[in-house]
Amino acid sequence: MTSISEPNPDLSPTSPAEDSDVVLSPTAEAEPEPMPGVDGAPVRWYDADRTEPYTRITPFQERHDTSVEFFYKPITLSALSCGLIVLAYVAMTQDVLEEGRDKRRVGIYAAIAAFLTFSMLQFRDGPFVRPHPAFWRIVLGVNLLYELGLVFLLFQDLGTARVMMTYIDPKLGVPLPEKSYAEDCALTPTNIWNALDIFCLAHTLGWFGKAMILRDYWFCWILSIAFELAEYSLQHQLANFAECWWDHWILDVLLCNWIGTYLGMKICQYFEVKPYEWRGFRQTRGLRLKAKRVLSQFSPHDFTAFKWGTATSFTHYIVVVLLLAVFLAAELNPFYLKTLLWMEPDHPIVILRLAGVFLCALPAVRELYQYVNDPRRAVRMGQHVWLLLATILTELLVITKWSKGLFTEPFPKSVKVGWTIGATLLVIYPIVQFGVPSARSAMHMAAWWIFRRRYLLRSSISATNPLHPYALSHSFKMPRAEVGTPKYIANKMKSKGLQRLRWYCQVCEKQCRDENGFKCHTASEAHLRQMLVVGENAGRHISDFSATFQSEFVSLLSRRFGTKRVRANQVYQEYIADKHHLHMNATRWVTLTEFVKHLGRTGVARVDETEKGWFIAWIDNSPKALAKQEASLKKDRATMSDEQRERMLIAEQIERAAAEAEAPETKASPPVEEGLKRDESTEKVVLSFSAKPAATSSSSAAPTPASGLRIGANPLKANPLKRPNVFKAAASSNGNDAEKVNEKKRAAPMSAAERLIIEEQERKRRRMERESV
Repeated sequence: MTSISEPNPDLSPTSPAEDSDVVLSPTAEAEPEPMPGVDGAPVRWYDADRTEPYTRITPFQERHDTSVEFFYKPITLSALSCGLIVLAYVAMTQDVLEEGRDKRRVGIYAAIAAFLTFSMLQFRDGPFVRPHPAFWRIVLGVNLLYELGLVFLLFQDLGTARVMMTYIDPKLGVPLPEKSYAEDCALTPTNIWNALDIFCLAHTLGWFGKAMILRDYWFCWILSIAFELAEYSLQHQLANFAECWWDHWILDVLLCNWIGTYLGMKICQYFEVKPYEWRGFRQTRGLRLKAKRVLSQFSPHDFTAFKWGTATSFTHYIVVVLLLAVFLAAELNPFYLKTLLWMEPDHPIVILRLAGVFLCALPAVRELYQYVNDPRRAVRMGQHVWLLLATILTELLVITKWSKGLFTEPFPKSVKVGWTIGATLLVIYPIVQFGVPSARSAMHMAAWWIFRRRYLLRSSISATNPLHPYALSHSFKMPRAEVGTPKYIANKMKSKGLQRLRWYCQVCEKQCRDENGFKCHTASEAHLRQMLVVGENAGRHISDFSATFQSEFVSLLSRRFGTKRVRANQVYQEYIADKHHLHMNATRWVTLTEFVKHLGRTGVARVDETEKGWFIAWIDNSPKALAKQEASLKKDRATMSDEQRERMLIAEQIERAAAEAEAPETKASPPVEEGLKRDESTEKVVLSFSAKPAATSSSSAAPTPASGLRIGANPLKANPLKRPNVFKAAASSNGNDAEKVNEKKRAAPMSAAERLIIEEQERKRRRMERESV
């Protein structure tokens, strides 16, 4: 099943999708070389013609923190402008370049800074992205500068090189006295105490770094013992290699080297089992959590325990032996260089060289591990491992050239015999481990070839001359089983078994036909070897398979259906349609229902169960979707603001009216003594010459609202400051009482809000009348 995906907007525009530090296992069959970029899309214009092993790695793809997008944007023109401004200021300002200052040294420093700036902006990315891909580009640039310096020194003699070192440090160029550590080898507390110096701490820190680079106990122990043997072999050339036996094996191997290796492997194990949940800087709340997030940027994004598999194949064996030899050369080279160039062991140049090789070796060994264990994607050796290998070999060439005539003493006979025995064992082991089984397999292949030749010969004779005795004796063919017979049913069951997940081995990626074939496979040597590897850390492998399955499943769900609600079984059927998919029987979820519930609990998708089964809908938590959702909420708030204010105003008026209704009116205003005064608003003066008395009771005016509102009128359009028309009220009071009752019945009922508004207007009117008096 092939699909075309759009470029991921969350990936850094300045670098391809990095290979996440996950367990890589060798594959049996090669696949087509991946196109550059994410899903075939070029990420940078100058990477369009490259197919790096990091351009498309599944199932994990490194994503940067989009909340700090500025640090991952291409700023090449801005960096060029700033760099030129700084160079112009330093070069053209006389205040900066004072009189007597070494301008050549400043020019060299400026050239190095310009080169490292170019490296940071334009070099390809490596396998690491923490703390930032630009940091590892600078490390690659420093390695390249060191390699160029070594190439320059390769064409100089030793005397010229010593003079040139004085340009860097004027204190150099003085011969150093030879110092031996094997003068008094008595095992006494005084001698042991005197042997404990700063170099013991250097040994511990060095092996801590080697454990972080190699990530394997046995490899570190073999390298530690091999280095001590190398010191024994070369002590006739370098006097400081001569040490007491207890200094070699107790202080160095069993104490310093073991402590550094143990601490380094514990850190590796911590990073291996540590759960990595990266949140954006803006999504982190609180100053403490933000500071913790900034510090976690300097830790690995995820981690892999290296399984070098020395005994698994001849290729792995050769790689491990060569890596051991290169590591020994990298350890021995600084001793020879500091001796030839007359530098103390604690000189800053020596320390910088060791620190630089450590930083370069971290991504280099990671690239080598991927190149060996994943040739399907790592189509060529990585740039870090290639350049570091070239650097170490160039150091060997420089040392070999400068050592002519200095180390004239020949190798002792014991050293020659010892290294001959070691080399013989290194040759015999692969022959026994890999050559004998290969010869046995070759014999089986030869027998199969002879049998096939005989079969083809028989077929050709039968086709050309059916009456030939050989053809007649071999012309019988087994008939096909009829439909419904036990043989027919068994054949159908076998063919169906090829599609059953029950007889599939995820560790070996092998599909078996039936239970018998599966049992044969589980008893095979290859399967047992793989299970031994898995058994060392089964939880890690199951977690990796589960993470891979979830990543691929969610990727298909988001790419194929988006945020639509769809049946989980439909997505699963499309997922398993791919021949190379990862089977669920290798994960920690037994059924699809458990996996769907897991997606719902973790917030990856919205799940619900119906009569037709489980339905899922992907939750898009990308920054673009969140920004779009936030903009929609802001728009809704802007459109509903007036209505919400009106509702809040009405609610406040209802609460205030309820509070005033509960309080007695006598407490609202104190009684005031008033004189006799006639209220003209309630009683009218009527002049009449008739004998009939006028009905001027106060009750006659009661049906008329004092506020001047008609019955059934809209109280929202009423004016509380307008005084009532007394003549109109008198004319209306002479009407029939029955008509007034009917008018009240015909009036539309008022709501609670209208009654509250009328009462509020009535109170305002009475307040104004009191103030006018």
